[in-house]
Amino acid sequence: MTDRPDRCYRFTAALVLIPAWAAIQVASGWAWTLWLAGLIGVLAYLSTFVLALGLDQPFGPLLAAVCLALGGLIGALRRAGSGPGADA
Repeated sequence: MTDRPDRCYRFTAALVLIPAWAAIQVASGWAWTLWLAGLIGVLAYLSTFVLALGLDQPFGPLLAAVCLALGGLIGALRRAGSGPGADA
């Protein structure tokens, strides 16, 4: 059975768009946004790899879930008033 192309698009969207969205919520400038988005992406990828092996789950859907959880956590922290991107 071959992989359908839409599965690849979900993987790319989760790894590229969600960390960038989360980083822009809290970063104070473009340079910090780039670094933070890369850091979030790498942390999400590595933690998903470990979780996928440990829980015997498919990597792609688990990556989307981990990225959404990290994005939600960063959004919740921003709404709570912590971080440089919080509204005053």
